[in-house]
Amino acid sequence: MDNTYREIDEAAECDVRLFWRLISRQKNRKTNQISEILHHNRKCKSPEDISNAFADFYADVYTPTENSKFDNDFKVHVTEFVDRTLESCATNNGLLPGGEITLYEIETVVRNLKLRKAPGYDKLQNEHVRYSELGCKLYVAFLDSSRAFDTVWHSGLIYKLYQLGINSKALQVISDCYSDITSAVYVNEHVSVPFKVRQGVRQGGVLSTILYLVYINDLLNELELVGTANISNIRTSNPSFADDVVCIGTSPQRLQNMLNCAYDYSLKWRFEFNPLKSVILGYRTELDLVFNLGDKSVNISTETKHLGILRTVDLSPSTDIQHSCRKGRNAYFAIAGTGSCLLNPLTVCGLYNKIVIPAVLYGCELWNGIKPKDIRCLETFQHFIVKHIQGFPKRTRSDMCESMTNLERLPILVEKRKLMFLYKLCEMKAQSLTKQIFIYRLFQYFGDTSRKQTWIHPRCN
Repeated sequence: MDNTYREIDEAAECDVRLFWRLISRQKNRKTNQISEILHHNRKCKSPEDISNAFADFYADVYTPTENSKFDNDFKVHVTEFVDRTLESCATNNGLLPGGEITLYEIETVVRNLKLRKAPGYDKLQNEHVRYSELGCKLYVAFLDSSRAFDTVWHSGLIYKLYQLGINSKALQVISDCYSDITSAVYVNEHVSVPFKVRQGVRQGGVLSTILYLVYINDLLNELELVGTANISNIRTSNPSFADDVVCIGTSPQRLQNMLNCAYDYSLKWRFEFNPLKSVILGYRTELDLVFNLGDKSVNISTETKHLGILRTVDLSPSTDIQHSCRKGRNAYFAIAGTGSCLLNPLTVCGLYNKIVIPAVLYGCELWNGIKPKDIRCLETFQHFIVKHIQGFPKRTRSDMCESMTNLERLPILVEKRKLMFLYKLCEMKAQSLTKQIFIYRLFQYFGDTSRKQTWIHPRCN
């Protein structure tokens, strides 16, 4: 008790809020539970009757009363004036005072909402609004387009180019490039019978990627309108790249709506998605549902490759690191099969540095939460390679073998690439989707000191 009074005495000197909090603790809390109330000479005992009685009371409070002494003519005048004014305002398409409300202003309001407040009738608290997308369930569909570049409808492409404002000579030139063209297959100095090319854009052509993006751009816009997966006010429902279309839904129904949208668009613009190669992943949830792309179901899996990077539902980089090490070993033995045993070990190290390491570390910037076993996997892979290059037995000390080749440790290279990735993020244009997400997460990280987050692995020394 003496300690409590001493805390109150100290709080009274410096912290008023703490002072009153300590005082409140000393008060005996009395619980006043209403068992019944009397309303219009009727006893109300059940919660339903009590709530309806209060509703009846407040309905009377908020209903305007009429008095014979009130000025009725003035009421009619004001009512008619208000009706005319509101009708005039309804036809005015101007902006509110201060201009258009920006997304930044909305985000600022959401960020400044007071927390730990009682919810309303919808049971939603301010915490739900502020942190609605943190840790939520996600349903992600990776759609595979069947021969994407080879099935572009030429007339549809010209139509879309014209809609974008390309006309006259430029449109005629592009049309001529894909009119009355033939192709043939060349094998061992033998040329096949020529055949006509009636659809598709050239593989590897300078304009091919741009033309395909024009052809599929409206699909991405429609998916963005249908999708509801947002990070704060940033729309992130379809982060696609060329023909690798991704749909993100916060519920099975919303993902199915996006799949229906993609399927309808493909029918309209005469191309097909391959349901057998398309994959759906469920993050923070186990999927036992059926998703359809047209009249065919889409495979549900726990991992898939997207843009050459293995994506798993547990977001762990361990599987991707093991896969990268196997890929690196195959790449190294492909080099070793060219007679590398006759070359200077330093020459082989140079080939390993230029060919194998980029293959192993592709996408390592996204290896978040690397564990000690992942670091051991990378180091074991490189230790095996440097011993094989120099012809040393397996039991030779790894640190000595690695130092003789002047190769950097793979975990260090991973951290260097992450730093370069961070630099590129900082240099990106503010309008890009990636930069907007980065800035939002950055300020969220600095604004929430209770969450432990690590960008750079501590073992980069």
